[in-house]
Amino acid sequence: MKISALILVLLVVIQAAAGAVEPVTAALIGEAQEYGQRFKNLAVEEFMQPWTALGDKAYRTGGWEEKAYLYTPYLLIALKAREKALAGGKVHLEDSENIITEYTGYLTFEVVMYTAFPVERQMLNAVLKQGKKNVKQYQVVAAQPEPVISLQGNRLYKTQCYIYFPDRDIMMHKPVQLTISSRGERERQFRFNLGELK
Repeated sequence: MKISALILVLLVVIQAAAGAVEPVTAALIGEAQEYGQRFKNLAVEEFMQPWTALGDKAYRTGGWEEKAYLYTPYLLIALKAREKALAGGKVHLEDSENIITEYTGYLTFEVVMYTAFPVERQMLNAVLKQGKKNVKQYQVVAAQPEPVISLQGNRLYKTQCYIYFPDRDIMMHKPVQLTISSRGERERQFRFNLGELK
């Protein structure tokens, strides 16, 4: 009876994690490298579309949308393979192992947002919410804000940043909400269902 219950619990756990952000295996590396090579000619935004979330209140003035990208191990491997394939190089297992090593232990997001004034890195605060749990950012790396003009003639600033969260407290098969705030600006929210991403 105890063994049957244990087997049932293991089956439920395995099925719950089946579609989740997956641990890195040789099979995952091969599949991601193949994706990168097969779709190398897509524009980067189209290539990354499955790992993209638009902001809750996307800034659509001037045709721009605020968005966030989630860099899963699969996407990182696929991007590296795409880069190599576009350069005419051969894709090797070692390339993928090196890129994964750099990101081990972190859930990494890239965020593009538009603000009324320049937002510097030290002004940004990010929290990853999962259920009742809040995980604070480990690090934020931001490019210099770039001035842009909207179709209405308003001056805006494009801010692009990378946000790293320690992944030890995150369940990789459940949804998360990335919330970014900065002094003088509205809060931005991006939602990802980790259970649906490779």
